[in-house]
Amino acid sequence: MILLEIPQFIGEILLDVSVTFGIVLRELRHEKKLSQEELSLRAGLQRKYISHLEKADHQPKLETLFKLATALDITPSQLLALVEEKLAMRT
Repeated sequence: MILLEIPQFIGEILLDVSVTFGIVLRELRHEKKLSQEELSLRAGLQRKYISHLEKADHQPKLETLFKLATALDITPSQLLALVEEKLAMRT
């Protein structure tokens, strides 16, 4: 049986993206003066899930990105661009 190993740096990159997404989500939520509960209601998601995203415990699906962006009155591409910009600043 062949076991495929995922290089450690890929895991680190994914963690970094998740953490950065959580930071951006929290910043945008605060900028819009929304609680996690208010954002969850606008996006049609559970409040606990918003918390998990902000803490990088979960990674959002593509559909979730669209829901969050709409709830934050931005486009999905703007949301991802903010994550990308913040990632670039961290490296």
